[in-house]
Amino acid sequence: GIAAPAKIMKNWSPGSHGGTFGGNPVCCAAAIATIEVIKQGKLLRNASRMGSYMKKALEKLRIKYPVIKDVRGIGLMIGVDFKEAALVSQIMNYCLKHGLILIPTGGGGTVMRFVPPLIVNKAQIDQALKIFERALSNV
Repeated sequence: GIAAPAKIMKNWSPGSHGGTFGGNPVCCAAAIATIEVIKQGKLLRNASRMGSYMKKALEKLRIKYPVIKDVRGIGLMIGVDFKEAALVSQIMNYCLKHGLILIPTGGGGTVMRFVPPLIVNKAQIDQALKIFERALSNV
């Protein structure tokens, strides 16, 4: 909705004050198709199972490597919080060189975010965790 004084609104013809976020048939069809793919592929269930698997493995790494302060998240969006921000860029660079893209986040730059696709499988998570652990042991 748009609100403005009548003096301003009387100069606008109906429909001339639309927004760029309005739905249109193509976007609506794409949204419906996306929801169908998510449902048919049982991707929410996969996100829950694989996210739980990955989070448990990252918790084990937190115990093994005291530079990790916390592991948190839900589903496949998991943050690994480090005690020092400097470690995040070192680990991220190592991972990138070895084929794993991680995203830094957090106010202090101490969090590294894992955000794999909804279709990720156990073998892919294991590969990512292997690269991540090598990074931890090399910095």
